[in-house]
Amino acid sequence: MIYRVAATLLLLLLAGCATTGSGTPDPAESAMDRSVAAEPRIAETIDEHLYVPKLQPLPDSEANGHVHENAWERLTHRFVLPECSDQEANLDWAEWYAARPDYMGRIFKRAQPWIHYIADELERRDMPGELALLPIVESAYDPFAYSSGRALGPWQFISATGKRYGLKQNWWYDGRRDVWASTDAALRYLNDLGVLFDGDWLLALAGYNSGENRVLRQMKKNRAAGKPVDFWSLKLPAETRGNVPKLLALSRIMTDPAAYSLELPEIPDVPYFDIVPLDGQVDLALLADLSGVGMDEIYALNPGYNRWATDPDGPHRALVPSDHAGRLSAGLAATPSDARVKWVRYRIRSGDSLIVIADRHDTTPEVVRKVNGLRGNTIRAGDHLMIPTASKDLALYTQ
Repeated sequence: MIYRVAATLLLLLLAGCATTGSGTPDPAESAMDRSVAAEPRIAETIDEHLYVPKLQPLPDSEANGHVHENAWERLTHRFVLPECSDQEANLDWAEWYAARPDYMGRIFKRAQPWIHYIADELERRDMPGELALLPIVESAYDPFAYSSGRALGPWQFISATGKRYGLKQNWWYDGRRDVWASTDAALRYLNDLGVLFDGDWLLALAGYNSGENRVLRQMKKNRAAGKPVDFWSLKLPAETRGNVPKLLALSRIMTDPAAYSLELPEIPDVPYFDIVPLDGQVDLALLADLSGVGMDEIYALNPGYNRWATDPDGPHRALVPSDHAGRLSAGLAATPSDARVKWVRYRIRSGDSLIVIADRHDTTPEVVRKVNGLRGNTIRAGDHLMIPTASKDLALYTQ
């Protein structure tokens, strides 16, 4: 195992809270636009094959003599980051969150389907439980959150970093919004950062937000000047200097919610969703009908899909509430592949082009070419094309 937990804890407790200031963001310093961070990032600084997370069997629910009935409570038993209670920014942010119970309630509601899954993944990878709080800081657990720096999704990936960690992005699908897929990508990225910064998770979190090369440069400058190189001593962008205290503040609240007059929501520590494999493209409205859940639920669990159907080229999967997965699987088995999207037979008109026809039917020229066996863009008036289309009015789809 890369991280020796005891040594890491000692390192963090001794050095993680070292300080030359409060860590409160300087209002005069603008937040960094992560879209201009130097690329490549991880590839410049560590061997991409250095660390593959070791997936361990999940512990028994009664491990260590404690039964975790609440998924949030389960996470707090894996909290290992330093409290840094001498940092005013942490305390101020804890009060800020505590003073907004309605806001926190909305976040907890958005997070509900994912917390058991994220807790599982953190345990499998032997990572701190506090990392489940990072999407609260980054996006308020909103898969549609979009930053001024063009970061997207619950874990706020910019396009380049998302692609480097395997998140597909195209007209049909954006893996940065796919909570299931982006969680895996984010934890792999954070693992790489944990290795890079020798188990100092505050520096890893700073690197996640502002780019590891920026953090490394500031560490190099401090060393050259004989200064400490802990998170609190580095000159970092205001957004980064704010995000780490926010996460530590949230960990304080989660550890002792009564002290802040908050109550953790009761989220059962059981899987909320199952993943149902698909053979090919499927209309999302059909997924809703076959599974017996509403369109809102389909989009909430599958926010990576941009359009009215899944990506024809994959991923071929759908997440549905666990108690509906069997119904969906049975429904798909009884539905022929050519009936999983609605088709229209379109007669080409004079002046038509593939782009015009695709736009008219809310699809892409590539799909029209593929399903009709066309090698190029040449079409003739009077010929017919088969075109996949939404089975219901597009206004009924969440986009």
